[in-house]
Amino acid sequence: MRLSLVPILLAATASGTVAAAPPAAVFGPPTVCHPIDIGNATSLPWGSDRFATDPAYDVGRTVDDTLAILRASSDTLVHMETLRRAVIYLTPLSETGAAKPAAWREQELAKLLAALQADIAKCESAKSPAAEQGLREFDLGYAQAVLCQSEQHTGGSSRAALGRESEGWLAKASAQRPDDGALHLGVALATFEGGGHESPTCYAHLERAVALATDPDGLLRRNLMKTMGAFLDASSYDDLAAKVGARAKRA
Repeated sequence: MRLSLVPILLAATASGTVAAAPPAAVFGPPTVCHPIDIGNATSLPWGSDRFATDPAYDVGRTVDDTLAILRASSDTLVHMETLRRAVIYLTPLSETGAAKPAAWREQELAKLLAALQADIAKCESAKSPAAEQGLREFDLGYAQAVLCQSEQHTGGSSRAALGRESEGWLAKASAQRPDDGALHLGVALATFEGGGHESPTCYAHLERAVALATDPDGLLRRNLMKTMGAFLDASSYDDLAAKVGARAKRA
């Protein structure tokens, strides 16, 4: 992953809160700086902006609440946004995370990743349907991608090693859920490199997500435009589809 942090993350205040930028100026790592629209679905408590954590939320509940949401929902978009919020709560990207000792943050992140890994093992042991196992694999890979893109590594892991592990889980997940457009969007966001680089993995999954987003008013199209549409400066969904197709051929 070549994606570098840009001013949105670097603009954190001394207290650890990430400063919000006007919508037109938002770029940043896509899994971190671009909230996923989940409609009225349940996720971790949040405010009205991309980094607006709920000051009343007990951050000590983050891991347990995250796992409960993931295990109760089959909506991949909900999984993406919940994991984004969890990482922000558990790292200095939020005021609540920054107020906690580094050792506590490390412990909680390790606890979350270990639980996600255990969920995969449970699915394998129970011989769960491919779709369920794929979603659990996606959870672990996407959580690692958010940590990687935000440069919040765990257990002494290097960013490169974490990125490789993330991509491995995401590849397994997409093979298990080939028709999950939201999952393909998630893989595209997780593997987006930025800096003018054309990632074959990113654009292959993005092209698949675009093809699967058949509902003009659906959340998948809305999120495609809000995330990769912003990165590619797409003026419309048709424009996004054309740009994605062209990049997929070049990558």
